[in-house]
Parts: sequence; C-alpha cells; structure tokens
Amino acid sequence: MRIRTVVIDYEPKTGKAAQLLEGGGNETEGRGYECVTSPMVGTTKALPVFRRNTREACASSEDA
Repeated sequence: MRIRTVVIDYEPKTGKAAQLLEGGGNETEGRGYECVTSPMVGTTKALPVFRRNTREACASSEDA
C-alpha cells in the first residue's frame, strides 16, 4: 500500500479552503488513490490522507 500526502496552501476562508481541498483530492484520486480520512486541524487546516493498493495498481497497468 502506498500513502500520499498533499500540501495545500493556507486559506482562512472556509469556502476557498474547501475548493482547494476538493481540487487536490480530485486530482489525487484521478491518479488512482482513494481518500481514507481528512481530519481537521484547528479551524483552517486539514490533513487528507490517501492510499493506493499497489497490487491493484500493478494489475490495472498490466491490463492497459
């Protein structure tokens, strides 16, 4: 299993922060990762955690 960390710029406004998280999450999921959790830290920070099962990733690349 592989873990990926995504760094998103600080944004104090909730709506803009949500857009940044959503964009980063969609991009990461497009690369074959799934979001496992996204805990909030304080009021304006989040730590999204993504994982990818390397066996599934290898199988899908062999099928292509």
